[in-house]
Amino acid sequence: MAVPRNSDTLIWMLNAALYNLKENGTYDQLYNKWFQVYEQKNFLAENLGWFISITGFVMVLIMVVIFLRKRVVVISDRLRLSREQYQVLIQNQEDFILKLSPRGTIMFASPSFCSWVDQSDKQLHHKAVDQVLGTTVAEIFLNKIEELKNDSPEVEAEIQLELEQLTYWVNWRFTGLNYGKSQLQEVLVVGRDVTKNIQYDLALRASENRFRQLLETIPNISVQGYSEDGKVLYWNKASEVLYGYTKEEAIGRTLYELIIPDEAIEFVRKDVKKMIDQGFGIPASELELKRKDGSLVKVFSSHAVI
Repeated sequence: MAVPRNSDTLIWMLNAALYNLKENGTYDQLYNKWFQVYEQKNFLAENLGWFISITGFVMVLIMVVIFLRKRVVVISDRLRLSREQYQVLIQNQEDFILKLSPRGTIMFASPSFCSWVDQSDKQLHHKAVDQVLGTTVAEIFLNKIEELKNDSPEVEAEIQLELEQLTYWVNWRFTGLNYGKSQLQEVLVVGRDVTKNIQYDLALRASENRFRQLLETIPNISVQGYSEDGKVLYWNKASEVLYGYTKEEAIGRTLYELIIPDEAIEFVRKDVKKMIDQGFGIPASELELKRKDGSLVKVFSSHAVI
């Protein structure tokens, strides 16, 4: 509002009017109605940059949270699938799988082991090995665990044990699990039933022993076993009688220095090489061989490659 100069009376009247407005509250009402709106607009203009920055930060934060939640879902699904595949693998595993504490307490047992000992996983949980497999086997287990504590990465033991009045041979492999810590935390034990293999080996050895005994007791048939270089590996009783060399004298020496005449050595070497190359013996024939005393003896000789 503009007032001409030297208008004291008018100025006095205006001041009086303003005073009356303030006294009756009209001035404050007018101020709040017009000037406060202006101040609010001014505040928003001054703080618009901060408002935009905070809004952008909140939006970015929301996007990050959404992304992380999706990643957590994906990782959880992968872990669940991996766990399910692991469980399927364990369920169908014929080998015995145990997870033991360093003191030999069972923390986990695979279905194959549970079926073998005829106990459930819950029954086996927190049981000591000696309560399930006996004291002798438990002592071997604990000794192997001690080896793992002494920084052996993996140890094995083939153990014969009795279970339900049956004899088993099991090959056990022990692996220490530290989970990044300095001390042994758990022990993974994988057992493979090798009973059939052991029984087959025992039967084969028994058969070999019977065959050897048969060869030893045949009085009129001399039998020699030798390697591809002619070194004697087997010499039966009849060979001792026929050629004059004892078993102890013959084993470790070659046929060429024992019973092959000098003039036939190269011929016999070629025949031996031929048998080795073709994988079967040459036709049986009559030969003249040499005794210990130098005398010659005629024999009917046959050969087999084994």
